Amino acid sequence: MTEDLPEYPHNTQLEQILLGVLFCENALVHKINSFFRDEHLFEPVHQRIYSAIVQKVMEGAQVTPLTLKAEFDNDPALKSADGAGYLAKLYGNVGLHHKSINIVDTATVLLSLSKRRRMIDLCHVAISESRNVDINVTIEEIESDLQHGLTEITNDTSGAKFETSRQVAERVSDSLKHPLVCYSTGLPKVDAFMLGGFYPRRMYSFAGRMKDGKSILAGTFADNMVQAGHKILFLTLEMENEE
Repeated sequence: MTEDLPEYPHNTQLEQILLGVLFCENALVHKINSFFRDEHLFEPVHQRIYSAIVQKVMEGAQVTPLTLKAEFDNDPALKSADGAGYLAKLYGNVGLHHKSINIVDTATVLLSLSKRRRMIDLCHVAISESRNVDINVTIEEIESDLQHGLTEITNDTSGAKFETSRQVAERVSDSLKHPLVCYSTGLPKVDAFMLGGFYPRRMYSFAGRMKDGKSILAGTFADNMVQAGHKILFLTLEMENEE
């Protein structure tokens, strides 16, 4: 097991309860898997157990301490805890009481602790870079990275990922090494107005009054691009069933 670190908030017992509940009722994975990941657990061995449970559940297999025995019998972190026998203890500690445990609330608390740990790490990095005035990193970059890091932690439940200023610069620099791709709308005058047509990873907006032909224009673009061999997904949320 990982040595307890007072500066890192965690709750090993609550992690054990969560895993025990999932052993007792595999279907509960679907209640938390949309926002809870193995990395949100503090103990590395708990991360591996959770990941194994989720993987097998998603494959449609039944998960019990016995079905994971071979995988964890020789796990280095469990040598002092009777190997895969630790899995049986997780199951046994919860047992018949698992129905009284709210799995979503349990996962939410553990997610909160994970966010606190990440915030501590983020602040340590910012403090270290701020103290070292000799490194080739500006205070604006440190501030930007800190802000983006905090935003990413805040939005963790939605799965949103944010890039730091340096990551954005590196991605843009890398994209400039490749030829610029452009897709024709099939309408020469529109292409000329749009400097060639549609460019990937850009959003285009066409405005007009009701019944001015916006949907027909969009449909024409889509049809022309399909005819040119491009794959198109066309969605409309305003047409009636007959249309």
